[in-house]
Amino acid sequence: MHDTHCHVDQHKEPENLCRELEAKEIYTIAVTNLPSHYALTLAPLKNFKYVRPALGLHPLLASRHAAELTAFERLSRSAELIGEVGLDFLTPAGIKTKELQIQSFRHVLKCPHQGRISQDFGRANQWALAGPGKFLSMGHASSAGVSMAANTCGLP
Repeated sequence: MHDTHCHVDQHKEPENLCRELEAKEIYTIAVTNLPSHYALTLAPLKNFKYVRPALGLHPLLASRHAAELTAFERLSRSAELIGEVGLDFLTPAGIKTKELQIQSFRHVLKCPHQGRISQDFGRANQWALAGPGKFLSMGHASSAGVSMAANTCGLP
């Protein structure tokens, strides 16, 4: 079994949840909303095989991104997984931060992640089968597609 989008850090007992997922051998991408949250998950999940943290920059938290962009760039160099990034203009909060989201997403796309970009979240086994390297999960861009999101940001 695979879970490609789990906010483990928002669970009431994240450590217990991770131990349970690990014991049941459930591949889980533990997405984080901000680089500061990701940094906190690295040590506790270091020796886990099935539960892996994903560096994130949640679009609906765009008002907090300015303080996190440098950390995102630094952490993206070594992050195994990147997820919870993209654009979200479907809600009033998303529309209000549209320009900030676009600026942040441009930054994400230019970071040295050198990973695979997936538009298909129904294929959770991509992570398990990806082998060495990185898997970039474009969660909020997926509804429009990666190329459309990149075009919105003025990128090829």
